[in-house]
Amino acid sequence: MSFTSQPSVNLWIDRLALIMENSPLLFAKKNNAGNSNLIQQVIKYKFPIPESPPEGLGPPHLYITAPDDYIRRREQKGRDNRDQQGAEGVFFELYIIALSQKNTAMESQQQLYSITNAIENIIKTNKRLLDPTTNSDPYAFSIDVVDIPFVLDTDASNMLARNVVVRPEANVNQRTS
Repeated sequence: MSFTSQPSVNLWIDRLALIMENSPLLFAKKNNAGNSNLIQQVIKYKFPIPESPPEGLGPPHLYITAPDDYIRRREQKGRDNRDQQGAEGVFFELYIIALSQKNTAMESQQQLYSITNAIENIIKTNKRLLDPTTNSDPYAFSIDVVDIPFVLDTDASNMLARNVVVRPEANVNQRTS
């Protein structure tokens, strides 16, 4: 796939949310693959704020968002001809933040590792970020996944978070003919 204009960060967040929501690893009940879900809900576009929890079901949640400067790097792939710029590789950075709150910090940590492991497996089996409903329309050319701690500003010792940083590369070619 090659985008013909600057890809919107909202498209990327929506695609990641769609992939996570349609995964039997995270939502076993919803996808008829088991009797309990690993997470309760996927929240798009927001960072987790413990003082203002989301409406609805309690943790564990997934927050899918992006930093203000979500384009990390651009790499020229060549020229179409002498007067036209060719395709370029655009490297993005997106965040999938898993939030857990169990009875103890140890239980929260164990739950977080299960969730982040499932997220990494989902991304690694769908490296081109295909639409899970049609298994087509790839968004990424390649992808890197990194799991890092996420620091929450809260006094609750049993509320923990981890950040799965997703770094896809997409091809952008401004030329339409």
